[in-house]
Amino acid sequence: QNENVYTFHYKDRSMKKIKNADDFALLESAKYSLKKGFSHFAILNTRHYDAAKKRKSYTKFGRVSSKRPRLETELTIACFNHETGENSHNAQMIKDEITAKY
Repeated sequence: QNENVYTFHYKDRSMKKIKNADDFALLESAKYSLKKGFSHFAILNTRHYDAAKKRKSYTKFGRVSSKRPRLETELTIACFNHETGENSHNAQMIKDEITAKY
């Protein structure tokens, strides 16, 4: 695995003001890239899943209790300190644009 490739998760319920999932993924990727000290990023993979389905919880009578879905997203991004082509984004520009949009 490339040393500048990162995989991280975020909970979709944290999308308070930003309802567009693509914008939210771009914003989270931009913030993560900047936090790691990079100026550009490219999203390599996006996976949405229900974290509640990973675990079953039982009531004291042994029945499986129903849980509300806990939607999460897993992002894999590559980070760079320069423009790498049409799939790369300037992290600060994306962060500023999406923050201003909402």
